[in-house]
Amino acid sequence: MADLDANFVRNPMPLLNSYEADLMAQRGTFPETQSGKWGSALCMGFAYWRSTLATKRFTASVNKQIAKTGDDQVGVNEALDYAGVVWNNSTEKLEFDTSTRPAFGLTNKGLRVVLLPHNKFPRKCEDDFLAHSFVSHCFEPAKDGAAKMRQAQKNNLWILKEGYEDIDISSVSTFVEYLQLIRNNDL
Repeated sequence: MADLDANFVRNPMPLLNSYEADLMAQRGTFPETQSGKWGSALCMGFAYWRSTLATKRFTASVNKQIAKTGDDQVGVNEALDYAGVVWNNSTEKLEFDTSTRPAFGLTNKGLRVVLLPHNKFPRKCEDDFLAHSFVSHCFEPAKDGAAKMRQAQKNNLWILKEGYEDIDISSVSTFVEYLQLIRNNDL
């Protein structure tokens, strides 16, 4: 699953398929309770859930937490915390924005979790982050569409032509034709 402001730069599926995990997600810093405890939290802006028995069982716990908190990201992280997730068989804190390798977690119910490396699934989009990105979900403190659009443009992730809203689409017969018509081909 991906938020609308998560930009697919490369196909992540070969990399995701290389991990033996039930749940994979990019790293984030919210909620602070879990990122403070673990060093990083799961960001639901980009996550991949496999349909496994462990995931189905975990989803029931997540749904209970979402009902309590009203937030999917808080619900997932709290459910992992309650399930006693241990990262990398260690008590060391995880890296957030400096991570270049995945972190592997295991819960007391056998759920296998991967926190994806930040350099391939960034939240902090700085310097040459696109060089290694698979999915870029750049953090924007302002939660409005205009701010997110400006950030995507700044990071060369905005693919729509200037004035795309005014393009005559009356002759377009397929969705693919429509996308080709409104795409900024300069990128």
